[in-house]
Amino acid sequence: MAVLVIHLSDNSVGAGVAVSIGQNFTGSSVLNEAANPSGAASEDYFVELNQIWFAVYSKADGSQVQLLDGRDFWTQAGFALPNPLYGAGPRLVYDPTVQRWFAAESLWRNADRTTARLYLAVSATADPTGPWNGVSFPESPGANNGFNVTYLGLDAQGVYVSAAVWPTNYVTAVVPVGTALWSLPKADLLAIPPVITNRTSFGHLHPTSQGYDLVPAICLDGQAGGDVLATGSTGVDPMTGNPETNNTLVASAILNGGGPGVATLGATQIVIVPPYTEPINYALQPDGSTDLVDWDASFTASVYRVGDVLFAAHALQYGPRVAVRWYRISAANHTVLESGTITDPSLDFYFPSIAANTNGTVVLAFNGSGSNSNAFVNCYAMVGQTVNGFTTFGTNLLLHAGSASYQSPDATGFSDWGAYSTTCVDPTDPNIFWTINAYAAGPTTAATQITQLLTSPSPRLSVAHTGGNLLLSWPVTVVPFALQSAPSLAASGSGSWSPVAQSPRTNGTTVSVLVPATNTVAFFRLVH
Repeated sequence: MAVLVIHLSDNSVGAGVAVSIGQNFTGSSVLNEAANPSGAASEDYFVELNQIWFAVYSKADGSQVQLLDGRDFWTQAGFALPNPLYGAGPRLVYDPTVQRWFAAESLWRNADRTTARLYLAVSATADPTGPWNGVSFPESPGANNGFNVTYLGLDAQGVYVSAAVWPTNYVTAVVPVGTALWSLPKADLLAIPPVITNRTSFGHLHPTSQGYDLVPAICLDGQAGGDVLATGSTGVDPMTGNPETNNTLVASAILNGGGPGVATLGATQIVIVPPYTEPINYALQPDGSTDLVDWDASFTASVYRVGDVLFAAHALQYGPRVAVRWYRISAANHTVLESGTITDPSLDFYFPSIAANTNGTVVLAFNGSGSNSNAFVNCYAMVGQTVNGFTTFGTNLLLHAGSASYQSPDATGFSDWGAYSTTCVDPTDPNIFWTINAYAAGPTTAATQITQLLTSPSPRLSVAHTGGNLLLSWPVTVVPFALQSAPSLAASGSGSWSPVAQSPRTNGTTVSVLVPATNTVAFFRLVH
């Protein structure tokens, strides 16, 4: 009888998970503006919303189905917008549990932001090219303040919007007014037209007690946690503007988000994390410039809740480089389950976004640039797998390379690249992720790149006797695996493994290979 030993392995870019790039196409381009790319995937579409464009693409082939100017998008949602119009980073989320799209943006008429209002739009159906219905409300009636950044989260009960509030002299001001936070019952927003009379405003939440730039979590698995996460500091001393080190996050939860009655904000909890400081150095580029703004250490992308875990990421200074810090945090007691830092000796990494699925796969997407000749502002992703509470990330995936050093200085002399990227899970398959990020398409032009990442945790290989043969089988995965064999583990270097000669067969959800049984020892593995 044959003696068979199964050796499980893979040849992926993430530990325990295989990944390949599916659709990978360029979206819109933005001239002399911060891109701020937000996007999401539905069953049939990927939709992009940035400060300039609203674009709908087919998931099947990346073809553009619809393109609207950002102003036209809000106009068709029912708004008579002021002119000229300014905005502060739109956000877009698709909720597969109700098959609706949600969009939010802070918009105002003039540069002093005193007319700032929060705009919300909800699609009438799952078709983003169809009708949208909008509502809006002011930051605070009579207040001489304005918005700076918008955030959008939701769960089974509510939709939550927050916005950083700054005085009208925000260009020179060091201390923000705080964060405005609203809770709206989801059922009210699904009505046509949407209803906002039951919204709850939590007013200006001061950063010293609630944290900086409160980010409501996106939760799409039927839970209603109302989770809100913020950094305890931006990594900047609010009085001097100099870098400061902090080691806290601030967590809280919106209660009764779905009503009836008003929502309430639970007590804050301080989360102790490894120390962080704002990126001291501006992002490097091949032309040697040091004016590309890489923001501060606050959370700029969405926080995601999967099961009982919150996933978040931000940028920080790490030695001479700008790096990405990620967290897995318990949603139950707000303790840090795990954190890590993604860095590179020659590249600055910034504007990260994160998403995860129920299989333990985690995807980070971010920008990277450096002083090397080809290290323009590029789009990267990194895929990891959580096994027994420990997450291991693989190597960088270059999604799209930039083609020029970006220089578009504003009145302060700095080039504002943007503030965030977006990563999400495909609602039709949790092993498929989508990212949208920006790259330097020219000296004054940013373009968005939309990428589909196909992931598969390493499948379990099983064996059974059948007649005089052995049946080796494993589950069908998004990323295909191949079966290899070796005569021994002692000699199983990279040249010792060879493809199994027999062809695999697929039957439903199982792939199998029938090999002859022998009286020799054999080792098998699956590789990507």
